[in-house]
Amino acid sequence: CCAAAMYMLVPAEPYVSFVTLAVIFVSATLLGFASHSPGGLGVFDVEIDLRQLATGLKVFLSNRATDVAGDYTVSAQTGDFELRYVPPRNSHIVAAANDAIALTGDLQLDRELASGRRIFVEIRDADGQPLPGADLDVRVPTTGAKLFTPHDTSDSAGLTVAVLPDGTYDLDVEPPLGSSLAPATLPGLVVSADDTLVVQLEAEPRVSVSGRVIDQNGIGVNGAVFRLRRVPANTAVALGADTTAPDGAFNMDVPPGRLEVLVASPAGSRLVGLRLPEVTVTG
Repeated sequence: CCAAAMYMLVPAEPYVSFVTLAVIFVSATLLGFASHSPGGLGVFDVEIDLRQLATGLKVFLSNRATDVAGDYTVSAQTGDFELRYVPPRNSHIVAAANDAIALTGDLQLDRELASGRRIFVEIRDADGQPLPGADLDVRVPTTGAKLFTPHDTSDSAGLTVAVLPDGTYDLDVEPPLGSSLAPATLPGLVVSADDTLVVQLEAEPRVSVSGRVIDQNGIGVNGAVFRLRRVPANTAVALGADTTAPDGAFNMDVPPGRLEVLVASPAGSRLVGLRLPEVTVTG
């Protein structure tokens, strides 16, 4: 007799989007308890800072702080890591670090954190103004070992803080990268109570160094770039002029002291860069 049909009209290019889902497989759980000595009470809001041992890169953690009882639970892929415990900036609790842990499966690590003294350091420039971005390092004089002090970069007011156990320490203050200020050292600081120190960094004396960079044929190399680092601090030296002229000549103002010198070849050249033996500049 008759036939019936139903038709559905659809767009020539359906407005259908495909969503790609990224699935993260958690391989291990790290959990533990951060307590405060004496007394063994849990410490609230301690940041759990996990870093890849080989690269130093920080691992993203969704729950990265201890709860009100001092407990923490974080998830990460397996591997070798450095584990840091970072107390709140306004506390009297000393930060701590496990230099190397192997995370091969679920692992529990409890840590007892010691009490310390809050040492505030106000860092100022040569004009007496607050100096943001300066770095404070604390070392043990007998061994030279550097302590883990997470709040050691000066803020907009030039203020930094280190929480230290009672003892004697050397404090090194490094100016911000690119600054023409000289670093400073406060040796033999005896810590037995909270304290505030003021450190003023002075303009760094400089020595004029000149010469030429040549290739294997004795021809001047245009555009070679110098990179200098202080020894043993391993901090970069700011240079006003760090690139050779068309004839390979250079003239730089460098600080006195022990320096590591790297000469990078010009971009696009077939020349190989050069790392010089340690150089001592006396002025």
